[in-house]
Amino acid sequence: MPKKKRRPRHPAHLAHTPTTRRVSEPDQEREYVDEFQPLLDRYPTVQDAVQAAEAGESVEWTGSIGGLPMRHRVVLAPEQLMVEQAILAGWPLDYMIRCAWFQSDAHVDTEKAVLKTLDELHELTRPLLEEQVRAVRPDYEAVVLSAFAEPSDRGVPTFGWRARYPVIDGLTWQSTRDTAAWNLSGCFDAIDPIVDIPELGRPAIAARLSCNGAPLMVCKGCDLPLTDRHPRWTRVWVGPDGPRCEEPAVSDDGAQAGWDEEDFGYPHCPRPA
Repeated sequence: MPKKKRRPRHPAHLAHTPTTRRVSEPDQEREYVDEFQPLLDRYPTVQDAVQAAEAGESVEWTGSIGGLPMRHRVVLAPEQLMVEQAILAGWPLDYMIRCAWFQSDAHVDTEKAVLKTLDELHELTRPLLEEQVRAVRPDYEAVVLSAFAEPSDRGVPTFGWRARYPVIDGLTWQSTRDTAAWNLSGCFDAIDPIVDIPELGRPAIAARLSCNGAPLMVCKGCDLPLTDRHPRWTRVWVGPDGPRCEEPAVSDDGAQAGWDEEDFGYPHCPRPA
């Protein structure tokens, strides 16, 4: 899948090393710029945002800073007002989850499998990101995120990780933006990950989802997730970008599938479970 040109990530300032990118933090809240800045400009304090939410406004920021999509919002929970910091599943996680969801005959079980996988990925990455921040903040402790699923209008729930901060006196925007949580997004950047470990590679994540019970199929030609229950292309094995594979499939007898000159590609072929 084509990647957009990398933009600077915030709130962390990053410097490259041969294996990972080291993380440091800005000293002033106004340095949190780029995509997040419009929320700060509209609601300079958390208390401003809460007042707007209580008056009926939807106080929410969504964006993507060099990784998975992110969301920040005020949640009018019944027990207590909350500010939510969330990282949403994006490429490649989102495509794997969508294909598994379409293939599923038991969505309750598939949701549990996805949430378990997300929790495991967070447990894997949080200590690494925490260690990087401690290079500049020795006393830093990363927030523990919770995997979640929520309804969406696309037929597949929205999955991700989140932390919720109770609105109390003195709560600031800066204290609701945990650096390790924010930088979790960059762990899944296929071009330049913040932590470069095999467990976050596409094959490893697909294997983890399958081991946890998600009915995920992948193409043995291109390794992309597949489904033959896509609402647009039913009964045809399709990947995230449609029914054409860039790699020739090889049958069990070793023969390659022929080139389809009309569609400029090969049929996707699922790898046996």
